[in-house]
Amino acid sequence: VKRRLQDTSIEYATPLERSTGHVRGFLRSSNSRVQVVVDRIGTITTQRDLHSEVLELLRDNAALRISINDYAEGLLADTFDLLDEAPGNAARMSVPV
Repeated sequence: VKRRLQDTSIEYATPLERSTGHVRGFLRSSNSRVQVVVDRIGTITTQRDLHSEVLELLRDNAALRISINDYAEGLLADTFDLLDEAPGNAARMSVPV
């Protein structure tokens, strides 16, 4: 479960996924993958309190990741809109960074 959460990080994104035009899609895809992990966490049964606490921490981590992705997407949407409105920037926006 921990590894699947790590795999949703932009740190592990391909250069194409990290390009300007693909960041929104990557963040939305990341949220979907995180939600799959959260759903999986809900199906795991534990017999020890420590394991339950670890699963709760992973669930909290996933919720925070989704919130951060949503926040980042909102910031980027505003930035992309401003860049699109700036004269001469429309051509630059289509080129991967």
